Amino acid sequence: MQRQRIHITDRNGKVLKQVENFRYLESVFHATGGCEEDVKARISAAWKKWCELSGVLCDQRMPIAVKGKANKTMVRPVMIYGTEAWTLRRSEEGLLERTEMRMLRWMLGITVKDRKRK
Repeated sequence: MQRQRIHITDRNGKVLKQVENFRYLESVFHATGGCEEDVKARISAAWKKWCELSGVLCDQRMPIAVKGKANKTMVRPVMIYGTEAWTLRRSEEGLLERTEMRMLRWMLGITVKDRKRK
């Protein structure tokens, strides 16, 4: 399927360049409407924030309530920033959920092999 190219001109009559994707306010917008790249970038940024806070989040002496508040106020907002503009498919939604569960398990010291349910 070939997309039709639209010619948009500015006030001076100069034709603006049409691109496949562009970055705006830390979000990547695609001509096709997909957001896979943006979801992966947000997950990467969340893991970076997680590593910065790992001293608190992975400390066994830290109360679970404090870990939860740190995660909820500092890590999760980084991961979901810009989601209002996303059109998520189930695969991307699952990727976000798996990432959050992995972070929570790591925070509590629980492995997947422990077979604990929500």
